[in-house]
Amino acid sequence: MQNMLSFGLSVPQLVQRMDYLSDMDVGSTDSFSVVHPSKHLYIGATGRFDTKRGYCVSLKNATKSWIFLLFFFAFPACSASVGRSGFREFPLSVRPGNLLGPFHGTVRDAGTKYAVQGARVFVTWDLTRDGRSVRTEERMVTTDINGAYSVPALKLTPSLRRQGALTGVRVVVFHPDYLPYSSVSLPFPESIREAGAGATLLEGGQQSPGVTEFVQLDNLVMLRKVASGQQANRRVLPLVGLEAVQGFILEDYYRAALELQVAGDWTLEAGKLLMAEDVQDILEREDVPRLIREKSRPDLSGHTFLFEMDRTVVTVRAASMLGSTVAPRLAAMLQDVESRSRLSLGDEFDADLWMFTHGGVRYGVSGLPRDGLILLIGCSEEACRPRTLRRLMRKVVSRKREIFFSEASPDPETTAAPEGRPAGARHYTPVSCPPDVDLRTADAVELGRIFTHPGLHRWLQEVYSLPLGLYEPLAIPRAEWLRATLDGLPAVLAARPDKRGRVRALGLVLDGALHGLTNPDAEPAPEVGRVRLWFQAAASARTPELRAHLLAHALFHLGRWVVAPDATRGPRSRLQAILGSFSDATDGDSRGRVFFETPDGVRQPLSLEAPPPALPAAGKLILLWPAGRIATLPWPVKPELEPRYPLLLLRQEP
Repeated sequence: MQNMLSFGLSVPQLVQRMDYLSDMDVGSTDSFSVVHPSKHLYIGATGRFDTKRGYCVSLKNATKSWIFLLFFFAFPACSASVGRSGFREFPLSVRPGNLLGPFHGTVRDAGTKYAVQGARVFVTWDLTRDGRSVRTEERMVTTDINGAYSVPALKLTPSLRRQGALTGVRVVVFHPDYLPYSSVSLPFPESIREAGAGATLLEGGQQSPGVTEFVQLDNLVMLRKVASGQQANRRVLPLVGLEAVQGFILEDYYRAALELQVAGDWTLEAGKLLMAEDVQDILEREDVPRLIREKSRPDLSGHTFLFEMDRTVVTVRAASMLGSTVAPRLAAMLQDVESRSRLSLGDEFDADLWMFTHGGVRYGVSGLPRDGLILLIGCSEEACRPRTLRRLMRKVVSRKREIFFSEASPDPETTAAPEGRPAGARHYTPVSCPPDVDLRTADAVELGRIFTHPGLHRWLQEVYSLPLGLYEPLAIPRAEWLRATLDGLPAVLAARPDKRGRVRALGLVLDGALHGLTNPDAEPAPEVGRVRLWFQAAASARTPELRAHLLAHALFHLGRWVVAPDATRGPRSRLQAILGSFSDATDGDSRGRVFFETPDGVRQPLSLEAPPPALPAAGKLILLWPAGRIATLPWPVKPELEPRYPLLLLRQEP
């Protein structure tokens, strides 16, 4: 063997002279193998072919091809690197999967367990360089009669100038008769129920028993049938931005838009975390406390128990937020506390208790990043020893599944109650992020739920003449800065423009939020006044094309502003606050600007200093105030809305 190597080294000696020794397994001289995980190269003495590792070269061919070895290891930049995957190779294996693929699996009906034929399986790879997406590859296959699918491995052969790293992959399974499957959002099921009815209306991504994760090979996908009562706006959420599937769910976008049109806002409810009998038992009290409920907010709920005999008070609060922001928010809450102690809640709880005293009240705080929650208990210092407060927090954490979001009644003046369902009758319960899923993925899923806000949806429909509201595609072919910024987001999480340069409104606000979370130090979040200026500029744009261009920027900056750090409000409350500033009248809103929109979408300004020219028979008015309020009024004048019209326009009615 040494005669075949001109410089007198055997193959194992040659390998040991290279800098990749730490990444290889080198055997003896007689029987050896070389494995390089990042290069997907396998050289074995047996000559057997290993499909998972890529290449196989026998001992004889390896000694003859030492020049190939030198070239392969000497120029690592000639091949795109592959990042570590977050999934396993097989269901019963501990070996991590390969982002390149291949991907094999079976699609079955979750109820009958029969194979699903004709389901479309989409695989999207994201190749990035210096944190920016330089290339996105997509493959689509269809399941056969046995429900099986097979997606070949991706072959990366880019030029040296466009080299990057493969950092993510996403698998989506779609069939028009079933709820969609996504390898990114699957681990986050939720259920929407009628109040008091108990019947589950939606199980958006709930997995069947035994299926707990996505794997590369032998993956089992259990699809659930689309049933009556299941919401289209929850079904299409995992598919927003997936270009190859957009045409198949066009009808679902219209159904989703109609659902949000008649829906109400959501508020957090945590009244079942701690009951009166629990407080009596833990504090060893016989008198019944008086319950004082606090007004619920979109992301904050709480209540207080008052023992009137000695004025002992026990307060419980729950704050909902993005999982990645729990630790920073908890640190900010505790930074001004001089004396605090940390206690373990027990091995069965994945949380600790931070305890401190202030103003005669003993407080306990626990952060649950996987649930996106911070729980706080305050108790009178005389009545609560540290052990007592720990018992109270253990009870609260054990009941975290009792927290839910309740649908508030929509505005009766602008929104009709859904047929067959009283307003405010539904609620949904969030589910914890699994420990093997990155919190950034959990944030992306939760942001989708936050931004499917009925108020934002109806406002986009009315002010910007978007029939589909949040689901309307906005063309941004000339928005160079925005398109370049979107390229810097991970393709497996963000909504990317299609080949025609269009992104749906919901995708743009999601992208802005993801940009704010992934690049908090690159550029500070815009001030709320700047966000309002973007929306006002879009509302006053003359043509629909220019309006879409400016609105895309406004939505992107809205997403960045909503996820900006805030010590007092979460993203839901921040979104609710800015929507309120767009629609609520404030002091000093006596003067503003008025625009008239013709049926073809063209808007022209109207002067309030002199009588305006004759207006067309049909259209609508757009009113903009300096404080940020934006409103629309139909034309001709509706008698019930007459007090809202500018006086100079009332005489111009056709």
